[in-house]
Amino acid sequence: MTSRFLIIYIFLFPTLVLAENSIIAIVDQDIITTNELNRFFNKSPTKAEKLQTINLLIDSKIEGKKFKDLKITPNNKLINIELTKIAKKNNITLDDLIKASNFQQLLSNIKYQISKNSLIDLVYQDSLNEGSEISDKVKIYEEWFKKLKANTFIEIYEEKL
Repeated sequence: MTSRFLIIYIFLFPTLVLAENSIIAIVDQDIITTNELNRFFNKSPTKAEKLQTINLLIDSKIEGKKFKDLKITPNNKLINIELTKIAKKNNITLDDLIKASNFQQLLSNIKYQISKNSLIDLVYQDSLNEGSEISDKVKIYEEWFKKLKANTFIEIYEEKL
């Protein structure tokens, strides 16, 4: 009986069920949802905080697509080095770190940062090969990324925030 009621409810009021996790941004052919955004907040964020976080998520989606396009994957040796550094810094064993409840998120962040560093190195090397006068890796990457982002389809649905 309860499952029948739930099915009827979903068909009669689909927007109420789906509103919890609606699409709030599109980045090329990828989406950002309210659930993805809300994972970053413990309290009710302001609209400005939401927009700032959405922009970070957009950047992350663009970089992630570039990682895939260029087949950039983090080296396991580098991952283990970073995990060992974190464990030492926190005076715990690597096994204890691995058992931590937020380990998967930490691992994901490390892989992302290693991949991003590899992308920065590639962009920098390309700029040197093209005879760039700029020697600051980060500045070269930021300029390159700004152009990449400008050529990416991005739509944010601010009315859903």
